[in-house]
Amino acid sequence: MNIVFRIIALLIVFPPISTYILFRIVRRPLRNRRRAIHFAAEWTAPLYMIATTFIISGIIRHGMGPWMLVVLIAVFSILLIIHVRKEGELIIGEMVRRFLRGSFIIFFLLYLILGIVSILMYIF
Repeated sequence: MNIVFRIIALLIVFPPISTYILFRIVRRPLRNRRRAIHFAAEWTAPLYMIATTFIISGIIRHGMGPWMLVVLIAVFSILLIIHVRKEGELIIGEMVRRFLRGSFIIFFLLYLILGIVSILMYIF
């Protein structure tokens, strides 16, 4: 049982591994590389959010989880308002997918940058 928790922790702390594994799993059934990338990005975006929150908390030595949640809810709300004003109708599934894909890109880049920063802080 202990090994299962360690594997889950590894997949959360190192989300690129999770993204790659999920991509490899869904690539064959979907038979479309682009759809497999989108699927993996959408489903692993929360892992990048969690990992980035942990890295930020480790760097500044202060819990950032609640603040990150507030910011994500605010950004999603703003995106919903903009979409409704622009399109006139609201399709929640489409908006959630767009939000997750955008979050994946942002948090992937933050994960890389903050990972490098934390390594440099550890070295120096």
